[in-house]
Parts: sequence; structure tokens; C-alpha cells
Amino acid sequence: MNDAERELYVAITAIWSGLRRARGMSREELAARIGRSAKTVERYEIMAQMPVISTLMLIATALGTTLQRLLDSAAILSGHAERNTAVTGR
Repeated sequence: MNDAERELYVAITAIWSGLRRARGMSREELAARIGRSAKTVERYEIMAQMPVISTLMLIATALGTTLQRLLDSAAILSGHAERNTAVTGR
């Protein structure tokens, strides 16, 4: 993983973990909604493990948003908005 990818991953994780807390959802609740263990969700949030794209989609849905919104927000937060636009066409 290069630095830009890591920055984007850090931003995505910060956004969805912040959304989870803002919605008053525990790791256990999120884990149950996405079919993973609470320990796995914790590992995602501390960046000890990376979720695959299909899991990110489940996380976004469980939090009432879309993967595209997570990616767009993360690109802005990490300073890579132009790069994300080139990749997604948005």
C-alpha cells in the first residue's frame, strides 16, 4: 500500500467509525449488521486489518450512507479529491 492509499484508508476508517459513534452504535451492533465479529470491526477501526470492498459496502449501508459517499468524503478529508474524481468519474 502506498502513502496515498494509506491516507485514503485512514480517512475512510475515521469517517465510518465517527458515523458509527454519532449514531450511538456499538461495535457489536455494527458487527451484527454486517455479519462480522465485534473483534473484526475493532481490527478494522484500529487499522490492523483492511475490510474488502464488499464489507465496506455493508458498513456504509449499516450506517445509512453509501460507499460512494464514504469514498468522496474520505478523498476530501485526505486531500485526494482530484484523484478520486479521476477514478470514479465524479
